Amino acid sequence: MSSASSSDFSSTSFAQSSESTTSSRTSIFPPSPCKPASGNRDIAKDRFNPDTGARLVAGVVVLSNLTSHPSEVPHKYVLCVSSSRHPNKVVLPKGGWEYHESVEEAALRECWEEAGVVGTITKFLLKQADSRPPKGYSASDTSTCTNGNGQQVTKYKGLDVKGQVTSRSEYQYFQVEPTQVFDDWPEADKRIRKWLTYGEAQVAFRDRGEMAQSLELSDILKRK
Repeated sequence: MSSASSSDFSSTSFAQSSESTTSSRTSIFPPSPCKPASGNRDIAKDRFNPDTGARLVAGVVVLSNLTSHPSEVPHKYVLCVSSSRHPNKVVLPKGGWEYHESVEEAALRECWEEAGVVGTITKFLLKQADSRPPKGYSASDTSTCTNGNGQQVTKYKGLDVKGQVTSRSEYQYFQVEPTQVFDDWPEADKRIRKWLTYGEAQVAFRDRGEMAQSLELSDILKRK
């Protein structure tokens, strides 16, 4: 692991708010031992909505500051990473909320694992369901998995317990101030890190409503 450094990218940021339990938490470092170095997740550690089966996800809007961009005005850029499934697209750092941690801790862990940034949460941005349909949608398709407490949980891939089509995931996003930006991090071998301006991020998130809304609710400079 190299020592912290200022960002090696030049250009980028996005995000309603509901109640938040956020206090100023600093990222856990080194990386969580619950995620293997290979990056393969144990899905049993992830949390799911017991009524809908939707996976619970925590994400971050990391805004540039004097730590990441010493010569730039603060909050000019938002930090994005390349999608692991679609490398030509950029997304906000995010990932599954696991049973051993609070949602804020999950957000900060994903910030480190996916983007190599250690930071502090400064603002709760939103809680929102994924606008996309569940993967492999089928109205009658269900499955079971064991959650982090050893309990069997039914996942409704197509419908929730009320018979309504459920979302793929449910997101909570937080604004983060970076305190350290590292040249090496757990997913550096499969993700490109990029800072975008408000206008650039708007374009990048045009088909991801929860990311676009999180950006809007953040303190990013909204000059295009």
